[in-house]
Amino acid sequence: MKWPHWCVVVVFCFSSMAFAVNNQELSPKLILNQIKMIKEGELLGDDLYFDISVLRIKQPTQYIRIPEFPLHLPSSKINTLQPTLLWSEPIRSGEKVILIVSLMDQDSKPFNPDDVIGLIRVELKNEKGNLHLQWSRPNQKSAPMNWPINTTQKFLLSNANGQYELYLSILPQK
Repeated sequence: MKWPHWCVVVVFCFSSMAFAVNNQELSPKLILNQIKMIKEGELLGDDLYFDISVLRIKQPTQYIRIPEFPLHLPSSKINTLQPTLLWSEPIRSGEKVILIVSLMDQDSKPFNPDDVIGLIRVELKNEKGNLHLQWSRPNQKSAPMNWPINTTQKFLLSNANGQYELYLSILPQK
C-alpha cells in the first residue's frame, strides 16, 4: 500500500476509537444509604415510600415507587434499613436525566391523600463518558449544589408534622 492509503487506514482506526470513547454510556446508581426519623408525622407512625419521577428530553415522564404499592416502609423500622437502590438506568453520551425524589407518607385513600414530606432534585448529565451531577431542593430557597460523586449527601426533609434525615449517594457505573 502507498502512504496515502496507510494514512487513511490509520485515521479511520483512531477516529472510530475516539468516537467510541465519546459515546460511552453510563449507568449511575442512586442509593439510599440511610434514613433517620427525627419526628413522626402521625400518631400511629408514618408509612413511608419514595416516589421518583424520571425526566428525559423527548420522552414521557417515568414514575417509580419504592417499595411498590401496597408496600411501605414503617417509620418504626427505618433505622434497620440497609442501603437500598432507588434508581439506575443507562445515560447515553450527551444525555441529561432529572430525578425528582419525593419522600411520601402513605395514607388511606380516597379520603386522605398521601402526604409529601420533602423533595430532592438530582440532575445527571453524561458528558463524553464523564458524569456531572447537581443536587437541589425544589421547594427550598437554597442554590443547587455540585457535590463530588461517590460521596454521601445529607438532606433534611420535613412537612408540617414529620421530619426525616436522608443520606443519599450517586455511584457511577460504566
